[in-house]
Amino acid sequence: MNALFKKLAALFRKDGAEQSLGHEFLWVVAGMLFSMVGGLLTVKILSNLLEINKFGEYTLLFSIASFMISVLFTTLGQINLRYITIARAAGELEKFKAWQHNGFLGLALVSVFLLLPAARYVGNAQDGWIAIFLSLLALTFIWGKQISQQFVLMAFRLRKEIGMSQVVGAIARPLGVLVAVVWIGQNPEFAILGLALGFLLLAVSQQYFLNRYWQRIGQESRLVSTDMAGQSMLNTKSYLTYGATYALIGLATITVLIADRWLLSFFGSLKQVAIYAALMQVALAPVAFSHAVLSRLAAPILFSNQKAGAAHVGRKQYILLVLVWLGISAVVLLGAVLFHPVIVRLLTNAGFAEYSYLLPWMVLGLLLERTMQVLELKGSVLLKTKAYIVSRISLIISVPLFEYLFLRAYGFDWLVMGLIVATGLGVVSTLLINRFVLRASAQ
Repeated sequence: MNALFKKLAALFRKDGAEQSLGHEFLWVVAGMLFSMVGGLLTVKILSNLLEINKFGEYTLLFSIASFMISVLFTTLGQINLRYITIARAAGELEKFKAWQHNGFLGLALVSVFLLLPAARYVGNAQDGWIAIFLSLLALTFIWGKQISQQFVLMAFRLRKEIGMSQVVGAIARPLGVLVAVVWIGQNPEFAILGLALGFLLLAVSQQYFLNRYWQRIGQESRLVSTDMAGQSMLNTKSYLTYGATYALIGLATITVLIADRWLLSFFGSLKQVAIYAALMQVALAPVAFSHAVLSRLAAPILFSNQKAGAAHVGRKQYILLVLVWLGISAVVLLGAVLFHPVIVRLLTNAGFAEYSYLLPWMVLGLLLERTMQVLELKGSVLLKTKAYIVSRISLIISVPLFEYLFLRAYGFDWLVMGLIVATGLGVVSTLLINRFVLRASAQ
């Protein structure tokens, strides 16, 4: 393991950086581990305290907020991650911060108009749609702010600060949910409100660390790089062009995660929604943890080591990154195959454990989608994310389509096969884009 860290350090070490890659890695792992545990504790609490149909309703509401985060606010976060170091090197950091603030306000306004009909739709099935709307609004705004902050911390490689904040979030999220459901009422909208409270504490802790960092770099002399045409890229058109593909990536990712529960809400039952949502959350935890650790460690280093506009990406770094991800994926999938009954019973309840055989298949489908994201880092480094537009649009269409076909043809158990077929085709298309489209554009 020590030899692997040394090899990684030799490949990824930032020129002139004093911080150890192994030290960064430990903070990334610790932070994401706490975040994963907090998410699983939340599922455990709600799957045991809420009646199964209400848990199904909660998962539908949570999926609405997740949609907003994945498509809107994570896109803003990706722009932060890629451009904030460019802005700093070009002496335009304050200008970018102002744009970032206005961008968040604009996305918040868009969220209001999208959440209003969504809350009204869900409210048709139960009373109190205004309470649903307000709780969703609170969760979306606070969670969106937290995501935007986190990508800034990632861009500056403040691993320790991210890890410490995620410890706060790991405690605050399940605690907020528990307090809201026990003290206010066992309804889905109260669970959403409790989750918003947990994210608020996480956002406050992140803002504290950001404020300290802004004060520190504000005392530095401006570093303007003459060999880096940063100013030509620091404009709204450049940001939106870069972010558009990430909006598609977010839409595709959230489609992978929530299409099944909405299909089951139309063609099945709330009990089936609850089963699939709980199992998918358990399946997602190790996949998202592994992918986040790898991407949050590697992506900022790849970005900061490469000069803006360069037409190549380090071959060794990229190949090593993909190989490490494939090894991690094999371990995660094997664990799901061997231990799925114990895992599901431990992290949910005995009622859901009856369907634990679906877990390895869900893990496989999710791993294939995250493999697409790992492969797409090649285009991200080259600022050629538009190359993946077609593959992501195809995934957005194919996931619900194949899941619908398998559900209607073979029933509840086979829905997950639609996910595997769609994401498998997505991996193939991404490989073809990297092999032919990116190579052709670099020539």
